[in-house]
Amino acid sequence: MKAVHGRFFDGHNALGTGARLMLEGADSLTLDQADGGVRRVPLGRLRISERFDHAPRVVTFEDGAYLEIEDLAAMDALLAAAGWKDGPVVVLQRRWPLALAALALLLAVTAFAWVQGIPRLAEVVAARMPPDMELRVGEEAEALLDRRWLSETRVAEEDRARIVAQLGAWLPADVSHPRVEFRDGGKFGANALALPHGVIMGTDQLIASLGDDDLVLAVLFHEMGHVAHRHFLRQLTADALLGVLVSTLTGDSGMLLAAIPVVLGSLHFSRTMELEADRYAAMLLEARGRPADDLALALERLSESRERRRGAIAYLQTHPAIEERTARLRSGAWPK
Repeated sequence: MKAVHGRFFDGHNALGTGARLMLEGADSLTLDQADGGVRRVPLGRLRISERFDHAPRVVTFEDGAYLEIEDLAAMDALLAAAGWKDGPVVVLQRRWPLALAALALLLAVTAFAWVQGIPRLAEVVAARMPPDMELRVGEEAEALLDRRWLSETRVAEEDRARIVAQLGAWLPADVSHPRVEFRDGGKFGANALALPHGVIMGTDQLIASLGDDDLVLAVLFHEMGHVAHRHFLRQLTADALLGVLVSTLTGDSGMLLAAIPVVLGSLHFSRTMELEADRYAAMLLEARGRPADDLALALERLSESRERRRGAIAYLQTHPAIEERTARLRSGAWPK
């Protein structure tokens, strides 16, 4: 008769008592407690913890009582005599090469999902986002910007009105006029941001850094490209989908709106999204007889502004690859 000694906890008293677990027959276990109690349970009705080299094994009964066993070798012998077999996952976990290979595969799948699968799925989901959700996300993002990072503009009303009027005059008849808001950017410095409900927010520092209405309009056209291609929603959805992927792997959870501060905090879009917005701006500029070089020059001036404002989150710090973007704007060589 195989037997192993352990410490029994009944689930009500924090103090355990000595007990002995014995195998009787092919698949029945008997627990003899030091206080005289006896339990006889089929092996299949017990929950037995995985084996770890430096932790006791725990045998849990249906009523929540459990037995802690320190003698791992004796427990191994008892389970072997009963024909107990660990599941395939437990077996694989003990084989380090396989465990490392599984980890590498998991990381590769996660990376592929992030680089390829999630952006494509995010594009599909964003395209089907109902208008009321778009409006809600945009309004919440606008309120969050005003609450955390932006403050009331100091640009004169006539200067703001002039820029907005010029924007309307430059836009083709088939392109809707966005609502343009100006704010003091604070730590965001010279920046602009397109929100999903069609609002474009530009900072006072953007106007000051560019010093030319034509260049400001070129940047606003770029932001309109983000709106037209639903980039904010795509990025937000991608972050939320990544959260779902992570929650699937870790057990944590999140919501779409919870990703808004993350997107606003970085103002970062992918290389593909930036090129899409640049191309959109170039098309609008050329439609009004202006060169796409306006946007390239604006990007270069903002880059110089960034060098002068090391403490600020300047426009190009949140937009990748200025050299590639300005070269494409000047050459018109857009990716297929």
